[in-house]
Amino acid sequence: MKYCFRFVSAVFVVTSALFTQCVYAEAGSAEDSGGQLYGGLKVGQFLIDVDFLDIDDADVVGFMAGYDFGERFSLQLEYMTGDTDAGNVDFDIDTFGGYGVFRSAGNAYIMGKIGLVKEDLTASNGLTSISEDDSGTSLGIGAGFRAGEHLAAELEYTLIEEDMDFLGATFYARF
Repeated sequence: MKYCFRFVSAVFVVTSALFTQCVYAEAGSAEDSGGQLYGGLKVGQFLIDVDFLDIDDADVVGFMAGYDFGERFSLQLEYMTGDTDAGNVDFDIDTFGGYGVFRSAGNAYIMGKIGLVKEDLTASNGLTSISEDDSGTSLGIGAGFRAGEHLAAELEYTLIEEDMDFLGATFYARF
């Protein structure tokens, strides 16, 4: 039920942001700049909620790269990796995602993203290792600040899958 509420909330925010973008697209087109590449670093935590397992949240690092189609819409690729443990079992988690991202106009902005993510999980206890992978739809919301034309920082919350979310910060530069 918790996942369903978060999913519906994220869909509402992303839909509202995209609707607002469509309504004001004509007015904002004069201020949009041309396409631009960007890249940056991500830090945060995978928030893991598995009922039958006492597992810690995983510290995460990663990177992202994308292409802006004007100021508000971009396509973005992300890779994140983290590790955690539950008792004597170590878990390594890697995600790779592709997203369509909306960012509102202005120095302070809101963002929403929707895309596909592939997750790889490896569990090891020193004697044996098991690997699983999964893929599916991912949604994220957040807020950011543009520090001039080339630098920005964002805080985001992204639903990775039913029992894992990402909460973190992204720092990126436009080239």
